[in-house]
Amino acid sequence: HQSVAACIDGMLKLSPMGPTDRTLLVSSFTSDATTTNIWLTYTVGAGLYVYPKHQILGELPRLFTTHLITYCDITASLMGTLPVEAGASFRVAHCAGEALPAALLDTWVDRLILVNAYGPTEAAVNATLQICSRNMRYKTSIGRPLPHVACYVLVPRGRESQPIGVPGELC
Repeated sequence: HQSVAACIDGMLKLSPMGPTDRTLLVSSFTSDATTTNIWLTYTVGAGLYVYPKHQILGELPRLFTTHLITYCDITASLMGTLPVEAGASFRVAHCAGEALPAALLDTWVDRLILVNAYGPTEAAVNATLQICSRNMRYKTSIGRPLPHVACYVLVPRGRESQPIGVPGELC
């Protein structure tokens, strides 16, 4: 429970949500992302819209425009199906669950706060967040650890730390 609370606290510090925000739950109820979607929304008193999966997949643009969705935790592939005009009220997108393609970043980065989130389930959803910008050095950056998280880059299949800037396994 402490990890979930710390994750939500870290998310709110980097990309604030308030009582006037509206979010659409697009993840499965069995997904770890649902934990933050629900508790983040309830923590600040925002609106949460929940629909059956088939309706979300078939009607995502309509749901965004009808409910004036402002904040969403969404996979890059699902966000890629959302036409820019359907996201007129969309102000914060947390992209997680898969790599964020540079083309998606280029399409949305000037329109909203685009957050690239990374975290294994064991970390209670997110471990790192990156607020994206057009001038990012690495468009695929997973960002920095949340305040309650320590991340280490190790030698592949090893226990030794890698020097800064050297690829390895994130632990």
